[in-house]
Parts: sequence; structure tokens; C-alpha cells
Amino acid sequence: MAVSEEVARWVRALAPEGFPVLVESNGAGQEFLATPDPSLVRSLKARHGMAEDEFVIGFVGTFRPWHDLDTVLDAARAVGRTVRTRLLMVGDGPQREHILRTMADGPTSLTLTGAVPHEEVPLYLACCDAVAVPYATRDVYFSPLKLIEAMAAGRAVVASATGPVARVVRDMQDGLLIEPGDRVAFADALARLAHDLPLRTHLGAEARRTVEQEYTWDAVTARVLAFAQGLASRTEGTCQA
Repeated sequence: MAVSEEVARWVRALAPEGFPVLVESNGAGQEFLATPDPSLVRSLKARHGMAEDEFVIGFVGTFRPWHDLDTVLDAARAVGRTVRTRLLMVGDGPQREHILRTMADGPTSLTLTGAVPHEEVPLYLACCDAVAVPYATRDVYFSPLKLIEAMAAGRAVVASATGPVARVVRDMQDGLLIEPGDRVAFADALARLAHDLPLRTHLGAEARRTVEQEYTWDAVTARVLAFAQGLASRTEGTCQA
């Protein structure tokens, strides 16, 4: 069982011909589909100094090079030139100081939460108007867990169109897909969402529906178990023969 077609190709290259491989993306738990208590959201915003009229761009994950953080930082600064903007970065990592330096003199406010318990992530996502999922190249083999979770939370997502991402997100239907490494297009997509409330509301609602229909952990688990049951039945048939 592989989380992407890229991983599956690697497995098939090592395995005997005809070896069965299931490709199954990551999923999201029911806690991400639930609507957080509005009073808790307001309290969290107040704790981090977030104003109600800010356009909040979210990022969830470790601060490491494969997440192409400079694309997020450039985009947030660009959007902040025309709209009151805050970049809310949930996580931590070795690029923290680079983020602080880059955002120090720009027009966009910055909130770094540090690492937070996983069960608190839905509350932080509820503070976001859009969520950024950037990658610099198409050469990405993993299924981004935070992408599915942001979609489950009903957020409008702007994501780099790597293979695993493009197999989940339908451009202009339940998210916006950008060519990996295209910082200008990524910034333009976030700026579009900042100025178009109906679009981001529509994308968020469709993103949640996509997860409800295809990518809950219950749905993922059911497909994995069906795959395993099929293997068991095939093995039993071989033994009986």
C-alpha cells in the first residue's frame, strides 16, 4: 500500500511482476470536518492578536526546505500590499529565523505558533481564510496530510500541482492548483482569494465535500481493508487449487 503513484512505481520496480499495489492518499479525521466552537476561535484569534478584518493565510507543517516556504513568504508579502494580511504559520523548524528575517520589514503581519498538539490544528485552520500548500518542484512523492486536513476544514486551498496533490485537488472546483515553483502565480492566486469572498467560500465548501466523499480516514480504511480482503481471497483460491 503506497500513499502516491510515485511511491507505487518505486515498489513495482523492486517487486516481482504483477505484485499487487494499492495507491491510497492520506485522509482526515472527523475532528477536521467538525465546526469548531466560534468562541474558541475568537479566543485564539485574540490570543495571537489577529484582527477580524485581516485576510489570514495559513500554513501548517514543519519549516523545512521541501515545503518551499519562500513561495509562501513572497505571496503573503505581495497580498499584504493591497489587503490587510496576516500569515499564520502553525509549526516550527530550522527555517524559523529565515522566516522572521524575511517578514520583518514587510506589510504583512506574521504569527508563528510553534508546534501545537494535532488535536488543536482544526482550531487554527478555522482562523484561516486560505491555506497555502507550496512545493518548488513536481518531484514530490508524499501525500500531504495537511492538504487533506485543510480541505476537510472547509478552507480554500492554494497548492502546488505535484502528482499527489493534483490527484486530490480539482483546479477551480475544490482548490487552486499552481505550477510548482511559480511564485508569481501562487501570489496571484492568494490575492484573488483575498478579493473574492464568494470564490473562497465556494472552494472551501467543495473541498470539504471532496473529503467527506473520498478522503475521510473511514473511507481510506475501508478501501485498504477491501484491498487486503481481495488479496486474502486470491491467496485462499491459490491454496485450494
